[in-house]
Amino acid sequence: RVTIPKGLLGAQLQEIMPDHRIDTDAVIIEGIGHLGWGLGMENSFLGCVVLLEEKYGSKLSYQDILGLSGYGFRFHFYPGSFCGSSVDATCGRDIGSEILQKLGYEFKVYSLPDTEKASPDEVAKAKEQLLKEIRASIDAGWPVLAIDLINVAEWGIVTGYQKNGKELFCRTYFDLTEGYEIAQKLPWVIYAIKGKKDVDLESEYRKSLFVAKELLDKENYGEYANGINAIKTWIKALLNEKSFKSLDEKQL
Repeated sequence: RVTIPKGLLGAQLQEIMPDHRIDTDAVIIEGIGHLGWGLGMENSFLGCVVLLEEKYGSKLSYQDILGLSGYGFRFHFYPGSFCGSSVDATCGRDIGSEILQKLGYEFKVYSLPDTEKASPDEVAKAKEQLLKEIRASIDAGWPVLAIDLINVAEWGIVTGYQKNGKELFCRTYFDLTEGYEIAQKLPWVIYAIKGKKDVDLESEYRKSLFVAKELLDKENYGEYANGINAIKTWIKALLNEKSFKSLDEKQL
């Protein structure tokens, strides 16, 4: 089957594959919505937060989350390269963790041992231990935010598992089924949700204006140039003709 995807302009068709078979021993969290490009949630981590809010929170819009997290005001650039990690909500200033905390979510961040840590609170786990944390979270009724489940290193949500975790059900930006997809890979960083408390967000909207100012003026977050300094760093990289001429076609 094919469908006309929601949110995209022009003549677009998307192939729809049959849903995956669900084993009798599968553990699944129902009711997690769809992710996708062109749906008004282009940052994959914050898109996952939107789906969490739809099921567990106050159904905040993507635009609300852009403002409350500060991401709508954030511009990072990795000096000397056009690194795709610059736009990741958990790199540089980790507004991914910040927005989860503001929304009242309790969580733990785990990664594989050879992964560069995004935050000092990140705990390294071997593959089997990481899988154990995923299963425990699903068993407790909470989904897991995870990176690099299908295709490339974008964020998605683990929504269940079967075959003792050898197959992970998920939502990603690359799904071909209407039901939950099955992950192609074991993620290397996860945010395991542990619970959620009620929060009053009124003051957070006011605080976001101060966050916006900081994200304009502060020069660096870790290795990432930020704000006005990031734009200057980006311009410098664009003007480096010698660097571009040294690249082969694939690198360019």
